[in-house]
Amino acid sequence: MSASALAQFGTKHVARGIGRLSTEVIESGSGSYVTMVGGRKMLDFTTGIGVANLGHCHPAVTKAAQSQAGKLVHGQVNIAFQKPYLDLIQSLLPLMPHKSLDTFFFWNSGAEAVEAAVKLARHATKKQNIIVMQGSYHGRTFGTMAMTRSKTVYGEGFAPLMPGVFSVPFPYCAQCSIAKHSKGEYSYGNCCMDPLLQLDLLLKRETAPSDTAAIFIEPVLGEGGYVPPPPQYLARLREICDKKNILLVADE
Repeated sequence: MSASALAQFGTKHVARGIGRLSTEVIESGSGSYVTMVGGRKMLDFTTGIGVANLGHCHPAVTKAAQSQAGKLVHGQVNIAFQKPYLDLIQSLLPLMPHKSLDTFFFWNSGAEAVEAAVKLARHATKKQNIIVMQGSYHGRTFGTMAMTRSKTVYGEGFAPLMPGVFSVPFPYCAQCSIAKHSKGEYSYGNCCMDPLLQLDLLLKRETAPSDTAAIFIEPVLGEGGYVPPPPQYLARLREICDKKNILLVADE
């Protein structure tokens, strides 16, 4: 089947729930490049949306995948442990920023991990509400649609969404009206920390700490603009969560 025929076939038969930038058909990838069925070679700036950040078909990754496929393809976690799973945990343990972070569970996707974190937070705290950041992206499953605040398109037409989700501003200093009108007094390096004030007001007005299970945050805001928070923000947020007995969940 020709490249154009494959594109037409895909357009007709692949579900249209997800948009795509191109109807090109990728045949292979190597390093930073992908090659289309028609022979066109393109530089892949998406790196598989961060998944292939070592490059497509990295020799070491390819060798490891091929080797594992010859040993065990699917070993259910609810049946027994698998050695590669435990080996990965052993490698990650020394990299954890705190010794209390010593328990792991690996998921297929980010949305699954976030939904599991919601379940864990609600079960552990016996509280129901969740706070997310404006501009955040947490996924497109039913629960994470309610938590994603980067675009309305993800939840449009699917209401009512999961209840108990509240949002506060992310410290996006380049878009902060206070910083813009402070004549240089406030900036990324010297944030006004107004988002923390807005969080405090939210906890007083809309969702009491006694009803709030967790605050979810992307340590670097993703789809909302790829924005790192200003210095000290995360530390201050951690202090608030500890003081008010709220879990702090870092999504990636």
